Amino acid sequence: MTTPLLAFAAMRCLALVGEPLWLGGVLRFDCGLLLIGSQAGLSALVASRHPTSIRSTGIGWAGGIGRLTSMVGPAIGALILAAGWGPWEIYPAIAAPLLLGETAGEREAGKVVAA
Repeated sequence: MTTPLLAFAAMRCLALVGEPLWLGGVLRFDCGLLLIGSQAGLSALVASRHPTSIRSTGIGWAGGIGRLTSMVGPAIGALILAAGWGPWEIYPAIAAPLLLGETAGEREAGKVVAA
C-alpha cells in the first residue's frame, strides 16, 4: 500500500509549489491518480481481510464509512476556508489521513478478522 504514501508526498509538495504552474498541475494530477488508485484498492483490501462468512458486511461497512466521510468532508473544508487557513495549513491537514491510513495499513497487513 504505497499509493497513499505517494499521494501524501504529492499533496504535501503542493503546498510548496508557487511557480511554475505546470509543476502544480503535474502534482495535482499525480495526487488525483494516486488517491483514486488507493480507493479502488480499498475494496479489494477489505474483501481479502474478512472471512467469506462476513465479507459482504465488511465491504458494506467500509462503503458506508466512505459515504459518511464524503458528506462530512466538504463541511470540514468549508470550516477550514472560513478560518482563513493558507496552503501551508490546508495541505498537511488534508494529507495527514493519508499518512495515518498508510501506517495503519502496513501495521494490519496480513491480518484477518475472525468470524
